[in-house]
Amino acid sequence: MPVEKNLQERVNDLEREIKFLKAQLQPTTKKEKFFLKMHKSFLFVLSYWVFLTFLTGLITAAYIKYEFGLDYFEPYRHTATTKKIAEVYRQIGDRMMLYNEWKAAEEAYQNAIKIHPANIKATAGILKAQVFQPLPGQKTYAPEVVDAKLASLLSLFPDDYEVYCLKGVRYLHQGDFEQAKTWFEKAIGKNPQFMGGYLGLGFIHAHGSDLEESSKYYKKALELDPDYALAHNNLAVYYIRSQKFTEAIEHCRKANASFPTVGTAYNLGDAYLYSGSFEKAGEYYEGALNRISNPKFEMEREGYASGEYIVNYMPLKPGDHETIKRYVTIATLDQKKALFHYMLSFTYALKKNFDAADREFKKGLQLERRRDYEDFFVNKILSIENHLNLKGEIKGWFEKRKRKLQD
Repeated sequence: MPVEKNLQERVNDLEREIKFLKAQLQPTTKKEKFFLKMHKSFLFVLSYWVFLTFLTGLITAAYIKYEFGLDYFEPYRHTATTKKIAEVYRQIGDRMMLYNEWKAAEEAYQNAIKIHPANIKATAGILKAQVFQPLPGQKTYAPEVVDAKLASLLSLFPDDYEVYCLKGVRYLHQGDFEQAKTWFEKAIGKNPQFMGGYLGLGFIHAHGSDLEESSKYYKKALELDPDYALAHNNLAVYYIRSQKFTEAIEHCRKANASFPTVGTAYNLGDAYLYSGSFEKAGEYYEGALNRISNPKFEMEREGYASGEYIVNYMPLKPGDHETIKRYVTIATLDQKKALFHYMLSFTYALKKNFDAADREFKKGLQLERRRDYEDFFVNKILSIENHLNLKGEIKGWFEKRKRKLQD
C-alpha cells in the first residue's frame, strides 16, 4: 500500500506540473493572445511568400485593368515590340551593306537607334556604313580617309567578319584581288553563314574568268538566302557569259522581282537578245535608259548609277574563255546612257527597223567615243553576229557599224 500511494502522489505531482506549464505557455491576456496570433500569421506569410506575391500581383493587375481600363503589362509589351522593330531596321541596314548601299544602310541603322538607343549592333553598323561614304561636298571617297576608318574599326572590332569584308571591298577598289580574296576568306572563316564573303569571292573568280568557281560562291550565297537579289544577278552574269541564257533569264527575273536595278535590266536585255527575244530585250534596255535619263534618278539608291560599273566582254564562240577576261569600266552617266543607246540600236537592227537603229547608234556615238569603250561594242557586234548567225541586210548593218566604231 505505501508503494502504491507513493506512486499515486508522483502522478498527481506530474499532472500539476503539466497544468502549470500549460498555464505559463498559454496567454492569459488579450494582448498576449493578439501577439501570438500575429506571430502565427507572420510565419504563414513567410511560408507562402512567393505564392502570395504572385497572387497579389494578379489581383492588382486585374483591378487596374477593369477599374481604369489600363493594361498592367503594357509597358513590357511596348518595350519588347520596340526592340523587335529596331531589330528589323538593323537587319535592313545589314542587307543594304551587302548591296554596298552605304547611305541607305546608315539610315536604317539610324532608325534602329532612334527606336531603341541600346541597340549596340546598329551603333556599330553606323560606323561601318560610313566607311565608303564621301566627305561632305565630295562625290567620291578619299582613300586615305577610308583607310583610317578601316584601321579604327579593326582596332575596335578585331574579330568582326563584316569589317573583314569591308577590307576586302577596299582591296577590290584598289585592284588588289589577292588581298581582297584573303579578307573575304577571313570573313567566311569567322562566319560561314555570311553572304558578303561569298559574293566577294564569286566576283574575284568571275573577274579572273574562272566561271565555274565563281558560280559555286554565288550558289552558296543563294543557299543562305534564296531571295537574295544580288546573288541572283551575279549568277545570271555567269550564265550569260556561259551562253546559258534560259538560266540567266530565270535568275535575272528573280533579282528584278525583289530588288530591280539598272544593272539587272541590262543583264535581262542581254539574255533576251542572245536568246532571240529582241522585243523583250528592247523593253528592258529602253526601261533602263528611261530611268537613268530621269533628272531625279541620282536621288535613287542604286549602286549601278552612282559608281563605276565593270562589264565584261562576251565570248565570241562557245568555249571562249579568253575574250571574256577583257572588260570595260562604265563610270559616268553619259557612258551609261550610251551603253543603252547602243544596245537599243542593235535590237532595232535585229528587227530590221534600221531608221530607229541608226538614230540610237548616233546617240551612243555622241555620248562617248572613248577607244576602249568603242572596242567593247565591237566585241558586242562580233558576238551577236556569231551567236545569232546574222545574214543579209541585218549582217550588213552590223558590219557597217563595226567599221564606224573602228575608225
